[in-house]
Amino acid sequence: MILHVLMAMVAGWVQRHQQQVITYLIEENRVLKAQLGGRRLRLSDTERHRHARHPHALGQATDRPEV
Repeated sequence: MILHVLMAMVAGWVQRHQQQVITYLIEENRVLKAQLGGRRLRLSDTERHRHARHPHALGQATDRPEV
């Protein structure tokens, strides 16, 4: 019983921490987009490849044909 309570407390702490990180990153993206002023972001091939790996790690199938 104590273990369940402890696990729930840790899970709650991790969730709050993750939400704080997400909130910070969202705000950081807003600031950076504002600095671009509507211009397109220019990525190198290496940056494009590195960026393309992340949707797959999150479970999003970006290579599926649209229906």
